[in-house]
Amino acid sequence: MNTNNYEYMLAIAREGTILKAAEKLNISQSALSQALAKEEKEAGGQLFERTRGKKVTVTPLGELYLRTAETMIRIKNETYEGIERLAHDTSRTIRIAICNQAYNSVSDRILTILKEQFPDINIYFYRSDSSQSLQLLKNGSVDLAILAARQIRDSVIETALLYHEHLVLAVSSGYPLSDDVPLMKQLKKIPFIYYARDTFLEPLIPEELRIDQLKPPAVYKSPSAEEVLRLVENGYGAGMVPSHLIKAEHEFTVIETDPPVCYDIMIAIPKYSRNKENLYDVFRMIKELKC
Repeated sequence: MNTNNYEYMLAIAREGTILKAAEKLNISQSALSQALAKEEKEAGGQLFERTRGKKVTVTPLGELYLRTAETMIRIKNETYEGIERLAHDTSRTIRIAICNQAYNSVSDRILTILKEQFPDINIYFYRSDSSQSLQLLKNGSVDLAILAARQIRDSVIETALLYHEHLVLAVSSGYPLSDDVPLMKQLKKIPFIYYARDTFLEPLIPEELRIDQLKPPAVYKSPSAEEVLRLVENGYGAGMVPSHLIKAEHEFTVIETDPPVCYDIMIAIPKYSRNKENLYDVFRMIKELKC
């Protein structure tokens, strides 16, 4: 799990100049500048504003990026700490990969019910994108996986449906929409927030909302649905998010697409795990949750 660029950006924010940050990191100034340019290109805007004396200040987009960076580094550290613990005791441990698309919807409920039913078992969650969760399961890195999928065809994997999901279009309240103007024409004037390449949701965005069709004025590419929603809530534009993330008290516009973009949240387990102590019981218990 490579978080070097996240750590580099946090160092720039902390030190206030690229030069001082490079010295602290023990890398060249040019290498740090290249890393910054790469992250700003991926983010779709400036993370830092350059001022006199080569000082930098964090932009609103940069503040959002840095919060995500801190979260990713924390997840990395917690994951490696969990791996270290697992290396010493795997007999009473169940490792569950939960995809970004479902983590907020199911993680707390799953942990609560499993702790009640299996108090002596250590439960570890590994958060990942759905595009990675199945691979983690197949290579033995985790025992169970909860992932978003449209279809899973694999002779060694058993699956069960947890719930159906679909994407909705969320538009920041600062971009009011009119019933008298076609939606696509209005969206051309609104910054659109996309998913990063290689994420499960990235290829699901309808063709009419693609950047080459829409050509919005600004683009941010996000690694997770939660971050897309956070950007929308903070006034950055429009994006497509899972309907389960929408709360009744939201202050942005929500639009159902026609046709809807649908997929399933599923639980998966290797078929050979049927005989592993408690593991199949956990599988059956999770699949009975009403989401």
